[in-house]
Amino acid sequence: MSRFSPRLLLFAVTAAGFIGCGTEPTMTGAVKDVWDKPIAGATVTIEGVTELATTSDKGSFDMPVLQGKKRVKAGANGFVHVQETFVFPEGSDSKVEPPNVELVLYPEPPSEGLFLVNTKEYSKLDGQTISTTGTQLQAYTGVENPGKVKVPAKPRQRFVYRVALEPNEIARVGLELHRLEFVQDTTVSGAMGETNVKVNRFVAKEEVEFDLKELATAHHYLIITRSKLNSGYYAFHSEGLLTSGDVDGLDKTPEELRKAYPFQVK
Repeated sequence: MSRFSPRLLLFAVTAAGFIGCGTEPTMTGAVKDVWDKPIAGATVTIEGVTELATTSDKGSFDMPVLQGKKRVKAGANGFVHVQETFVFPEGSDSKVEPPNVELVLYPEPPSEGLFLVNTKEYSKLDGQTISTTGTQLQAYTGVENPGKVKVPAKPRQRFVYRVALEPNEIARVGLELHRLEFVQDTTVSGAMGETNVKVNRFVAKEEVEFDLKELATAHHYLIITRSKLNSGYYAFHSEGLLTSGDVDGLDKTPEELRKAYPFQVK
């Protein structure tokens, strides 16, 4: 005998009710922004469905009762389009729970760059020049200024990355995120033996893993850290510049490209 979960039973009864009334059975979805506010007037398209849906003042929309794996895309003026895949139950005896069809839109960044999703708005990460200090035998690479962007600790941090690069090009430049450690004074090895130097830089300590997802609007990406970031300083960089031991190569890199993008988790 087939067994229904309560949610699936409610789904089936609702659909049957619509069929009994002589209309196409529908279900409800929602579109909101990253700060949980409903978005009115958003357009929703569904794979295999020719009609468009438009969200109400409460951000909700009606969609046909679907079966199988379907792509659902949403967009609105001033927002980056997003596309998600949902799996819907196929038949009354399916073990698949009806999904919660909710799409999250991110505001269109005003320019290229990395934008941290802060409490109520974006905070753009400003580039800080990467430089070195020390001796020919041992040098420290880092940034003197950790920037002004601060964000409260969250289970995972999110960023919108607007850049005129394709995903394979981003992979090639090697975008990385590192936790930073401030080094003030330290002893380093030199040609004449050990010597004390003033570093006064935030240097890379350990790498932080993140996921990068291509959004439905060209040249826009979503970055989400895979774990909670502890209080401290962090920075994005590419080409391995913040961790490079090639001091001469770093010095030859044009200053406009020799940048790290730091922020602080409070």
